[in-house]
Amino acid sequence: MDLASALIHSLKFGLSLLNTKEARKYLDEVIFLEKKKAYEDNRPEKLRNHAVIDNINRRLCIISNATAKFGKSDS
Repeated sequence: MDLASALIHSLKFGLSLLNTKEARKYLDEVIFLEKKKAYEDNRPEKLRNHAVIDNINRRLCIISNATAKFGKSDS
C-alpha cells in the first residue's frame, strides 16, 4: 500500500464520520480520485500518466489539509 492509498482510506473514514454538506463534497471527490488512481495504477507502465498520478496525490493533500481544519475553532 502506498501513501496515497493510505490517505484515501483515512480520508474516507474521517469524512464518513462527519455529517455535513462540505464533508460529503470532499468525500465524493476522494472517491472519484480513488477510482482515477486505480485506473492509472492498473495501466501498463508505458501508458501510465505520472502527471495525473502526481495531480491526484496533490489534490489528496489539499483535501487532507482542508478537512483537518474542520475540527479547529475560529478563535
